[in-house]
Amino acid sequence: MKSTWLTFLLSITLLANPFSIVLGQEKEEKKEQVSDFEYLKQLFIKQSVNQSDSLDTQLDSTQSKLNRFYNQMALFKKRNGIDTDTLKNTSSEEKATIVQKPEAEETKVEIEASVVQEQAIETESSEELKYRPAQLSFLYPIGTNGISSEKYNNGISINAIAGYNGGLQGIEFGSVVNITNQVTGFQVAGVSNISESLRGVQISVVNITKDATGGQFGILNESTELKGSQIGVINRTGNMKGAQFGLINRSKNSTGAMVGLINVADSLTGAPIGLINVIRKNGFRGMEFSYTDSFQLTGTYKVGVDPFYTMIGFGYQKSDNDYERWGIGLGIGSQWKIAHDGWVKMGIEAMTYQVAENEFWTNQLNLLNQMRLNFAVQLSGNTSLIFGPSFNLQIRETSLGAQEMPSFSESNIFYNRSFQTVRHSHYDPWTGEQIRYSSQQFEMNGWFGFHAGIRFHNKRG
Repeated sequence: MKSTWLTFLLSITLLANPFSIVLGQEKEEKKEQVSDFEYLKQLFIKQSVNQSDSLDTQLDSTQSKLNRFYNQMALFKKRNGIDTDTLKNTSSEEKATIVQKPEAEETKVEIEASVVQEQAIETESSEELKYRPAQLSFLYPIGTNGISSEKYNNGISINAIAGYNGGLQGIEFGSVVNITNQVTGFQVAGVSNISESLRGVQISVVNITKDATGGQFGILNESTELKGSQIGVINRTGNMKGAQFGLINRSKNSTGAMVGLINVADSLTGAPIGLINVIRKNGFRGMEFSYTDSFQLTGTYKVGVDPFYTMIGFGYQKSDNDYERWGIGLGIGSQWKIAHDGWVKMGIEAMTYQVAENEFWTNQLNLLNQMRLNFAVQLSGNTSLIFGPSFNLQIRETSLGAQEMPSFSESNIFYNRSFQTVRHSHYDPWTGEQIRYSSQQFEMNGWFGFHAGIRFHNKRG
């Protein structure tokens, strides 16, 4: 009886023990595994020993793909700062794009290199300059800061001939040259100011800096980045947000105004005001030939940008009785798109001609002022038809008793006025001479007219 009972208990133990072992192992593996998927996979395999080996191979392949996706998902989160919950809601196409990113090891190397570079930059920027209220130098390194002057940031800096300093927070004077890495304040030199960065004002014959926020005033002003203004004869900068005032202004990418005789830029968002404006990327350049009521032939060259461009032109007219007149003029204009994505434009232009009548040139005042409403219809990539009305006002000087010259459009004149200026004589107490002035007579004529012609321009919509 006992042996039978023991045999029964042993049988029950043997039957139950494999399941308890399996369950115990499952609990251990569940704690050790990071992924619930792995736990379910192992449990499924151990409870389905009679399944074919192909099922296990498929599960391993699925696990490999999922592990790769999870790794890429984690890397994507680190590199782009996107929360993991956001990725759960992405479409299959977006996930496929994520999977196509670089492998984990390559990405890890890139991240480590980026971290090292950022740490180097932080270390470099953390090396602060020592502050001194003032420094005096004769010629570097002869001065109060000696050969270590690049390690000091000065409140007041005076350089008898040439000085070299690490920084400035205040004001600096130099008879010839000031060389300072970081400038915050006011820098004045007899010949040249040179700095790495500027937060303030530079005044000298030549001012050179890389990063400028403020103003440069001199004969030659040069910077790499400018937020402010340059006033001089020649102004040069890379990227600019501000204004340039000079005879020649040169910049790469500008936002603001360029005022000078010659303005040259790669791209400009703003207004170039000058006789010659060359904007390479988003500029407007065109040559027009037209017929008007005032001149039988006019030629006008326009250059600048659509919001503001300058014009230089000529006009010629010959009447039936061999009466000739010609003129040369300057003007400004502005145009904008009105239809068909820029294929139709409208503009307003103002033009002034100095006119010579039956002679090559005249010193007398003889102005033809025009205000035009200009329409341009683009016929092809670089050809447009132009037309529109105009208002004309002629102001000319006529000597008393001189032969009257025929007007431009006698039949269309709606305004005519003549007036005389009488200049009296007076005694000059400084020279003791009697200054005399002659009388002059002027005539004003106004009329409405028209213009029509063709424009050849750069390819812009």
